Amino acid sequence: MNPIVLQTGTPLPKALQAELDTLGASYTEGLCHDPDAESQTRFHFFRPAQTQTRVCTVLFHGTGNDALFCWENLILDLLKSGRAVLTFDLPGHGRSSTTILNESTFARTGTFLPKLLARLCPECSEREAIGYSLGALAALRLVARDPKPWRALVLMALPERVSLTSLFMVIEALSFLQKGWWQQFRRYGWDASFPAFASVRRKRFPIRLDPSLRMSYPEFVERLLHKTDGRAELQAIQVPTLLLYGTRDQLARAAYGQELSASCQLVSGANHFLLPLAASTIILRWLTSPPHPAAHSVPR
Repeated sequence: MNPIVLQTGTPLPKALQAELDTLGASYTEGLCHDPDAESQTRFHFFRPAQTQTRVCTVLFHGTGNDALFCWENLILDLLKSGRAVLTFDLPGHGRSSTTILNESTFARTGTFLPKLLARLCPECSEREAIGYSLGALAALRLVARDPKPWRALVLMALPERVSLTSLFMVIEALSFLQKGWWQQFRRYGWDASFPAFASVRRKRFPIRLDPSLRMSYPEFVERLLHKTDGRAELQAIQVPTLLLYGTRDQLARAAYGQELSASCQLVSGANHFLLPLAASTIILRWLTSPPHPAAHSVPR
């Protein structure tokens, strides 16, 4: 795949742009063209103030949202640590992308990264991957397929299956009572603080699911999870890996993360939505601390 990078200049939320300006960080936005699928994927690239940076962290966003949603604080923290940051729409996601979501396109998630990063950040010799929810599955698959370029992998709320129960909906709705949600809302506004779910906010966060699949989006995600042996893939890779789960997450249960790997850490009080808002400090501390073992140290 030969990506075509098109500069578009779409503005960021004002608060995020102001903080980037304070840090002296630069921002590039564009589209990657996939000639195989005749579609385009939106990407966002952030570079720290220093002109040369060795590490680029790639963010794989969560289920049903888009490349930027709820990543603001983590992007800023990564930039402060001297890392470049790239985030992009998963297949079938993002209002300004045109990709269609099916098993084939999901399997190709991130295959354009080597050539795109070579163009955007040729001095970045090391990569880190951070995936959240469906993005955690995409990141795991990509690193398992080709682990050599990656120095670290963080998987947040990788689910075992999709079960949208009434209890899950109630606990997620209670996010609006939590300090973390209000901090996000005050800094970045409603658009960056209210997630999409079911049919809610689908104009802002559309899902382009292949119509030939004849199933709902949650059913398709369930199919992807069913066809992935997360434990086997984690055991196979030697990349240092951190798993993060919220203790109140009813979709990606903490017990599953603990079954997957001894490197699983729990974030007290976090539900599915609040986890990435609460995990930034943990992630930065882990990425910048001494080397860790791979996740193949799995409890029996």
